[in-house]
Amino acid sequence: MSRRAESCVADEVYARDRETLYSAEPIVVSEFDRSIWIMAITQETVLSVPDISCEHCVKTINGALGALPGIELVKTDIPTRTVQLRYDPAQVSMEQIEATLDDEGYSVAK
Repeated sequence: MSRRAESCVADEVYARDRETLYSAEPIVVSEFDRSIWIMAITQETVLSVPDISCEHCVKTINGALGALPGIELVKTDIPTRTVQLRYDPAQVSMEQIEATLDDEGYSVAK
């Protein structure tokens, strides 16, 4: 990846002696920094979904939730009857996630 692609331009604001200086200097963002930034805007949760019983359930749940905007990861586990999610709460709410599961015939245990 080129340096240009690796960098982003950020407005940096410095306050000094009641003066404000604005600059748009390119800064390099490493993969580590990028992963921290992604973790800061996403949430992970594990939902208990007692009606999960087979591969059909897994495909239905993964397909329905994976189609929602802001869903980054869906892992449905049959033995534990759980769904692990990583999502961006600015794009999708837990209420939308639960409603989508309900529309597919799966309830979330509270």
